[in-house]
Amino acid sequence: MDELLLFAYGAFGAALLEIIHWYKRREVILHSGIKEYRKGLVFYLLIVSAFILASGILAVVYFEGREGFAAFNVVIFGASVPSFIKIGGKPGDHLGSSKRNEFFDSIRRGYTA
Repeated sequence: MDELLLFAYGAFGAALLEIIHWYKRREVILHSGIKEYRKGLVFYLLIVSAFILASGILAVVYFEGREGFAAFNVVIFGASVPSFIKIGGKPGDHLGSSKRNEFFDSIRRGYTA
């Protein structure tokens, strides 16, 4: 698959996840008012854009040169990249620090084995 298509499918997966997130929050936004959500919007959009770009780039890195996968796999991979980045970003979030270290060590062992 072409690198541009890989990037587009990966970025689409991350963007789709963000669209679903905002669709679910639409009622809360309408009831609390748009002004509350406008305060940090520019910074938030920059972060979301960075996650979407990272998803596309990592999809190219991961799937380039591989065969036997569907575009759907790349979209799902793109949607999962922000979750991986969030888990690895802050110590103690989502997983305890020792559990988190075990998790990433097991991933590294999987790549080197």
